[in-house]
Amino acid sequence: MDLLDAFLSNSGYDKMEQIIDLENYLAIKEQNPFKRNPKKYYVAFYGTPNNESPWAWSFEGHHLSFNFTVHKDQVAIAPAFLGSNPGVVLEGPQKGKRVLHREQDLGLQLINSMSAQQSQKAIISEVTFGDVLSKNKSFISRLE
Repeated sequence: MDLLDAFLSNSGYDKMEQIIDLENYLAIKEQNPFKRNPKKYYVAFYGTPNNESPWAWSFEGHHLSFNFTVHKDQVAIAPAFLGSNPGVVLEGPQKGKRVLHREQDLGLQLINSMSAQQSQKAIISEVTFGDVLSKNKSFISRLE
């Protein structure tokens, strides 16, 4: 967590903590604390951390993926993924909580600002796929 604190902005670290905390909510809601364990996150290092040659490290877990590449005094964070499940907490003491509210609102603002022609190109399905599309499976066949 100290590494993440050093590599992420304050708001990035806060979002990460809130996303991890949602696992506690889901563990209760789904009655599955093994699957929804907020400690099931992993760190991997690539190369040897130093100031002379490039090295990298990653932090991975449910709804989070950060990949940092470091060379001298430069740091790149890519690819990175932050997801929120649920998008909106519907019940309990955190009811109404939206961890990625800004990102959700900006996404909706973008799609709603498009012309009909732009929307036709941008929207690939009116029905959710129910999963992340960036995997090594083709989803084009589902569109036909």
